[in-house]
Amino acid sequence: MSTVTSFLFAAQVYDLGHLARLARITRHLRQSDVATLAHVRPEAISAFERSGYVHPAARHRILAALGIATDTEAPS
Repeated sequence: MSTVTSFLFAAQVYDLGHLARLARITRHLRQSDVATLAHVRPEAISAFERSGYVHPAARHRILAALGIATDTEAPS
């Protein structure tokens, strides 16, 4: 993976974590609330919002709990 590709990937992942944080705050939810909804540990929510990286399965559950569709999902 080239440096540019790595940078773009990191920027995209960070933006997704930031988007999740904004969605959580907009919905007046605490990180622990989202963790309960997503069936993950609260630490996973914190890590995802900070760095944008968590295990892909956890990321999918967090985004689904917040109602955020990813580009790999078909629009409904």
